[in-house]
Amino acid sequence: MMMRDRSPLLLFSLLLACNASEAQPDLLGAWPACAEIDASFVHEVKRTLTDSTDLFQGAYPVPPGLTCELLEGLQERLKDDSARYYFAHFSRRYWSEDGRNTNGFRFIKRHMDFDLSVAATAHWNADIRIMALDELMNYRRMRPMVCTTKEGYAHLLVQDERTIRYLIHVLENTPWFIGGSENSTIHGAYIGKILNALDLFTGTEFFHLQEGQLHVAFTDARGSRCAHAVEEADPMKWQAIGLLFLFSLSAQAQNDYHFAQVIKRGNVRAIDRHMKRFIHREGKSVRPGSYLQPLGGAEGRIQELWYRLRKQIGVTDLDWDRCVAKEAIWPGQWTLGVVFRTKEGRGEDNVERCYTIQGGRMGTINIFGWRPRIRSARDDLKLIGVCSCPDFVEAQRALCEERWPGH
Repeated sequence: MMMRDRSPLLLFSLLLACNASEAQPDLLGAWPACAEIDASFVHEVKRTLTDSTDLFQGAYPVPPGLTCELLEGLQERLKDDSARYYFAHFSRRYWSEDGRNTNGFRFIKRHMDFDLSVAATAHWNADIRIMALDELMNYRRMRPMVCTTKEGYAHLLVQDERTIRYLIHVLENTPWFIGGSENSTIHGAYIGKILNALDLFTGTEFFHLQEGQLHVAFTDARGSRCAHAVEEADPMKWQAIGLLFLFSLSAQAQNDYHFAQVIKRGNVRAIDRHMKRFIHREGKSVRPGSYLQPLGGAEGRIQELWYRLRKQIGVTDLDWDRCVAKEAIWPGQWTLGVVFRTKEGRGEDNVERCYTIQGGRMGTINIFGWRPRIRSARDDLKLIGVCSCPDFVEAQRALCEERWPGH
């Protein structure tokens, strides 16, 4: 019997394997190639701090890797057997035993371990990164009580410089906003911790952020203090202070002057038209649904609309039905309630409107009950209903407080 030539099949399999091997590092983040450090050590650290299985299915951005100067300090620290043992337990393979490496953080706290805490800020789990940033800031706060030699103090200043450069590197290579309700809250807390850490290590006070808070009010006083700090800062700090300054400016730049004028005039139809354009413009290309999250990133995008609108002049209050259970069926529907301060701003001039938003476009039209498909479905937010809804925002807050007291 004649044997069939299988060389094309083998070649195709090899090509698939090559593509898979090339795509794998994308899940692990960008790590540097350090000439002074053994590549096997960098690979081992990378394997410990990253998750090649992608447990959360891309729900969070992959954090950037450690810089070479931090890897150099970590290499020296891991010569200690205890440090090496607790660092190894940050690995994904110990996730089922102790996902948060409780004993490892106890070791870090007990020994005020700078190298392990800063290494854990590159962990694949956002919760671990937040805990590591807390320990890093606790370490820095304890520094005034450290009695050391002149050479030891110089070493501590080098640690500060390396940390500031690394935190700037993280902010430059990490999205500041992501979709998803719980995901965006956790990621916002992570970004807030980085800003707190930069404040602490640069000796500034621009961002006093509460837990989970990302934006702060930007005032002329804060701007003048920031500009003065940039002038007075040494070269090691000016880039971090400037980055904080630009971050606060980005929050201020979300006001729409034309929308504010429309709200002031009090024309409800004009307000609704502007809101429709705003929702359709900002609601394009949300994260598609997956097995774990059938509704995709629609609610996360609505939360981003909430972040933007709460800084809009003329908007006094808003909320959406975030505490109402939703069926996990795409595209899903949410209601966003907004209170506008119109005309002279008196109590009777306040207008509360509700906007029903669909989490995607089905690609069909309704012809007397017949719904033919005329285009492919799209993951774009769609406004499908507008109405007056007095006390909707207060009702949603009361519902959330009833279900989750203190939330």
